[in-house]
Amino acid sequence: MPANSTDDLDIAKTLADIAKGETTASALEAHLNALEGKVDELLAIFDSQSSPREDVITRNQKQNKERGVEVKPERRP
Repeated sequence: MPANSTDDLDIAKTLADIAKGETTASALEAHLNALEGKVDELLAIFDSQSSPREDVITRNQKQNKERGVEVKPERRP
């Protein structure tokens, strides 16, 4: 009978380890979701700050191409 008792203890420990692992996984998932939200906010801020300029540049390049105007890039010292 002692072997049976040891098996029961092993099963109980395994179940406790699984429960602890599930709790840890849930906590990690919550932290990752929060981090993803912060990254999304930062990307939205970055996009809102950089898009208008890029849109103007792209629109100007397209208009110049349609007009047959070749614009060489500026050289900066």
